[in-house]
Amino acid sequence: MHHVNIRLPGRVDDGTGPDGIRPGTGWTITDSKIEAYVGTTSSLEHQDLIQGYGNYFIKVSRSEFINSGDAQVNFSVSSGLLHHIQVFNNVFRNTVDNMGTVALRMYADTTLSGFEEVVIANNTFIDWAKTASSYGAAIRLHNNGTQTTAVNARLQNNIIYNCGDAWPAILVQGITPNWTISNNL
Repeated sequence: MHHVNIRLPGRVDDGTGPDGIRPGTGWTITDSKIEAYVGTTSSLEHQDLIQGYGNYFIKVSRSEFINSGDAQVNFSVSSGLLHHIQVFNNVFRNTVDNMGTVALRMYADTTLSGFEEVVIANNTFIDWAKTASSYGAAIRLHNNGTQTTAVNARLQNNIIYNCGDAWPAILVQGITPNWTISNNL
């Protein structure tokens, strides 16, 4: 999918709104803009601009994500390995106070066995300090099950500006800290 422009209504008070794109395994989104604006919605979902359910061969690049009821880009699996995922050269912005919880999230509902060949690099995260939950994390990597490991997983060269409130700008939970995390500003 490329050169797509999507605008979605979302609510500030409870983070509900329709998801933008719900792809499975083996997808690419590039050169696109997906945005949530404050508006009326009948959706009861926590809004994600991209809610990826597949766990491998995924690329998100050269795109802009603005606001969201919950996450802007969300990778969630019920179990298994998240692998061969690339998120690079994107802009993640929050322009509405008290809307959204995190820009980029990767997690498992139950048990994530690990991360392999994952690259999050050269992205810009702006103004995630004033979110709905006051969490303010630009990036959240977490597992609801046992500790997971990472093989060739890199979080590098990202610019993170005005992010982090109750949570740090980069939040890693339930994951053995063997990611390469470097040169993030």
